[in-house]
Amino acid sequence: SQLTEELTAKTKKVYDMVGALDVSSVSYENTLKALADVEVEYTGISSYFFKYTLLKKTVVYTSYCILIYSINWGLPEDFLNSLEKDESGKLKLTLKYPHYFPTMKKCFVPETRKKLEEAFNSRCKQENSAILKELVELRSQKSSLLGFSTHADFVLEMNMAKTSKTVATFLEDLAHKLKPLGEQERAVILKLKEQESQKRNLPFTGELHAWDTRYYMTQVEETQYAVDQNQLKEYFPMEVVTKGLLDIYQELLNLSFQKVEGTPVWHDDVTLYCVKDRTSGQVIGQFYLDLFPSETIGLCKKMNIIYNVITFNPQPGQTVKQMAVAAMVANFSKPTADAPSLLQHDEVETYFHEFGHVMHQLCAQTNFAMFSGTHVERDFVEAPSQMLENWVWEKEPLQRMSKHYKTGNPIPEELLDKLMKSRLANTEQMRIMRSKELPEELRDRIVARHRSGQGYKKISAALKVPKSTVASIILKWKTFGTTRTLPRAGHPAKLSYRGRRALVRDVKKNPKITVAELQRRSREMGESCRKSTITAALHQSGLYGRVARQKPLLSARHMKTRMEFAKKHLKDSKMVRNKILWSDETKTELFGLNSKRYVWRKPGTAHHLSNTVPTVKHGGGSIMLWGCFSAAGTGRLVAIEGKMNAAKYRDILDENLLQSAQDLRLGQRFTFQQDNDPKHTAKITKEWLHNNSVTVLEWPSQSPDLNPIEHLWRDLKMAVHQRLPSNLTELERICKEEWQRIPKSRCEKLVASFPKRLMAVLDQKDASTKY
Repeated sequence: SQLTEELTAKTKKVYDMVGALDVSSVSYENTLKALADVEVEYTGISSYFFKYTLLKKTVVYTSYCILIYSINWGLPEDFLNSLEKDESGKLKLTLKYPHYFPTMKKCFVPETRKKLEEAFNSRCKQENSAILKELVELRSQKSSLLGFSTHADFVLEMNMAKTSKTVATFLEDLAHKLKPLGEQERAVILKLKEQESQKRNLPFTGELHAWDTRYYMTQVEETQYAVDQNQLKEYFPMEVVTKGLLDIYQELLNLSFQKVEGTPVWHDDVTLYCVKDRTSGQVIGQFYLDLFPSETIGLCKKMNIIYNVITFNPQPGQTVKQMAVAAMVANFSKPTADAPSLLQHDEVETYFHEFGHVMHQLCAQTNFAMFSGTHVERDFVEAPSQMLENWVWEKEPLQRMSKHYKTGNPIPEELLDKLMKSRLANTEQMRIMRSKELPEELRDRIVARHRSGQGYKKISAALKVPKSTVASIILKWKTFGTTRTLPRAGHPAKLSYRGRRALVRDVKKNPKITVAELQRRSREMGESCRKSTITAALHQSGLYGRVARQKPLLSARHMKTRMEFAKKHLKDSKMVRNKILWSDETKTELFGLNSKRYVWRKPGTAHHLSNTVPTVKHGGGSIMLWGCFSAAGTGRLVAIEGKMNAAKYRDILDENLLQSAQDLRLGQRFTFQQDNDPKHTAKITKEWLHNNSVTVLEWPSQSPDLNPIEHLWRDLKMAVHQRLPSNLTELERICKEEWQRIPKSRCEKLVASFPKRLMAVLDQKDASTKY
């Protein structure tokens, strides 16, 4: 075709232009090979996102729960009914979208909103930080090799904006125009927050936090426009919305949708539709609707990738146009026993928007597969959907896709009018335009006024810019002759990109390698640099020198036993965990070896007597302790005299175990935990436990990280260390006193961490946990 010939001609023109370049200025080493290396690593990063291990971590993040009491707190009743409960009856709020948005909009408890907002925006923080650091460096390398000053200039060359300067100017101008209205709306929201703080007896600091924004923007809609979102969503049951949406799209695009029955799908909730041209009857394509969260669909949904449109493109190399297939995958709230799935108006808008991508994919007509459907330039791909979503702000379409889920009544005219008026509510809240830099046009006006003879104070009052900012801009103009933001040259890099990559590779291969060894290897590569330069380069890649943690050596047998133990006890109830009596032995030193001690001092005074901790050889003596505890508190603590053996251990149990269980009111059917020390598994110990009908928790070897008592030993030693015992008798007395002072809440918290410890074993598989 003519289009194919034109594309071939343009490709040849570019090829000829590259061939005409001066070959001496383009070497293999400094350009082609370097670019190829960057491309390989740059392309590989995207595949890292979808490694199973990373997806699994993401599932853990989205499964993170915040527990709330089953009281209203401003949340809709149907939403509360849809939440799962834990064993204590508290409701589970996860980081999934159907939980996050309703809570942030309606929950009037700031602390709950804060917890949810911080957890939600910290998902995969550590993993993504490392990825982003590497990605920024690779993008910089690639852009530089291709002749662009920044990555933004590189990606914008093919877009409508063309340059980063155009984008910056546009955003600066838009921010400047929106600023007055944004300040007005911020004042309205702060006023609402002040009123609510007084009403609920909460402190008011005059600040607007991230976890306040959605809540008070919803309040603005409800107070200024009287739009009750909870009342409104009763008119948007999923089935009615879906039917109305499909009817509107069929009418708009002259299409017909036919539901395909009996086709294999990945979940019972999924439906398949065949799309035909209404005039010709020709099949255009097919699309799947998968609208609810599901555990069986796979990792994409577990990652909470919401409102995603998956497209299956025509395959290249064919002479016949292939049928397009698309799938809309969403996480709308599921139906409950009392009500169908009800959508808020913004979810209806999202539904319309995302289905617009489906239609774009199916209706697009192209000659080349790589340009099919949504595979257009990124800055245009949203345009069709953004245009089509406007139908949900018109009365007639809204009436077609709404009906009260109980009465079947249409949405009231009055409620529709209020909804239409609320469209512009909070529009100018500048959530993304927070640049501290003034627009170039405003900077130029400041200089123009200065050149006309106006003083700093007069300019500041006229343009509403702080006097210090006016002075700074004029000083910059006098120094550089321009108000534009100039590129920062910075110091020349001491290490090449190749050298940095080699350092990172060596450290990842051998985390115990020393800086001196890295310096020697860099020197061998022809890059001589100081140790501080090497550590700085590693810090930029997210690698820091830290003291290695000491962990028990785990054999394959140990790992297998730990995995089996974790799987067996992961789902034990809270009641079962609270019936466990945890035990262990520990040694505590008289001087200096129990813990680190931090002091406040000036440089050069590290060895002053007041800034040191006195120590003696071998700790000045020590005592061995046996102790036990449960969720109900601490049991008995015993100082062991002489050498510990099986007989002495049996005597300790005989004198203290059953009495501790009685003191803690565990009843007769408690479970005793001990590790696999030979004294614990000796024949006389087993006989005593059997004769006294004590149930013993089978325990995997080399697993102190699973025993919460290890944290209690640390608490005890820290407390004892603060009291500075002077002899062993005093040490024993202080240990027993501090053991009894450990609060019950601390014991409860440690026992409650047991399932997390087991989950950590399953996640790490062949490695030690963080506990």
